Amino acid sequence: MKTLVLFGICLIATAFPQDSRAPTSTSRAAPRARPKPTRLTKDVTLELEIDLDDARPVIRGTTNLPRGTVLMVSVVDAKTGGRFYIGQSKCKVAKGGTFRAGPFGKEGDKLQGAFVADVTIPVPRVQPENVKAIIGENGENLKGPLVHPTAVPNQVVVEAKQSFVAGGEGAIARQEARQVGDLKQCRALYNELVLQR
Repeated sequence: MKTLVLFGICLIATAFPQDSRAPTSTSRAAPRARPKPTRLTKDVTLELEIDLDDARPVIRGTTNLPRGTVLMVSVVDAKTGGRFYIGQSKCKVAKGGTFRAGPFGKEGDKLQGAFVADVTIPVPRVQPENVKAIIGENGENLKGPLVHPTAVPNQVVVEAKQSFVAGGEGAIARQEARQVGDLKQCRALYNELVLQR
């Protein structure tokens, strides 16, 4: 009799198998694994766009550098060989590889003349950890024509430049005249203070 009852239970169990996919109250969903960061497989790109709506430049751009990469953006006077900074700003690469810095120059000023926008990546070692995981501790995963070695061994810098003119027609002539006037003032001040003339 016991054998018959046991046989009947086995028969019922095989006739109605349990769905092994059905969730049970004790099962937990496995945590989703985060995708590991990957190295850049293409040359570094930095495309710049200069917005001059109010004659104070805003530098916008796109890049394939990872989100969170810190960029240094500067605007310099092209006629002085880059010795005179109009302004410098730090920004980060946002979602979709975009970045924005500025406006540059004093509020109310209207830039007149030829300038250069310069975007660089500070030494890779100072980048956030998630960025270094992709570009390398010393930037060793960065490649392409925008990547240059530095004086520091095993360190690289990424740099892109774009020239632009602000102030419309005659702006460069006005810039040159202003610089001649500034040079005369400097000489006069030097003569007064140093040469006592």
